[in-house]
Amino acid sequence: MLEETRPRLLVHWEQEDVRARARESGLAALVLHLALVIMVLISPRFFYATPLSAAELAERDVTVLYLPSDVVPVPEPKTPSDLTPEERRR
Repeated sequence: MLEETRPRLLVHWEQEDVRARARESGLAALVLHLALVIMVLISPRFFYATPLSAAELAERDVTVLYLPSDVVPVPEPKTPSDLTPEERRR
């Protein structure tokens, strides 16, 4: 059986290439986090939207997707005299 009581780790921190890789990844993480913090402090307009004024909304091309039923005019049904012979067969 196993005589050694300590767990055997796959990473040997004593090796120079492992230490260099860990140092580089730590430095890269530090630089990226600092860049993110600086970006948040310098330009907060990227992270929240300002409400638009009525004039700005009027300038935009807005498409109405839904109209309430009381606004849409309902056509009156055709009387039998207005129907064509084809429509009368239906």
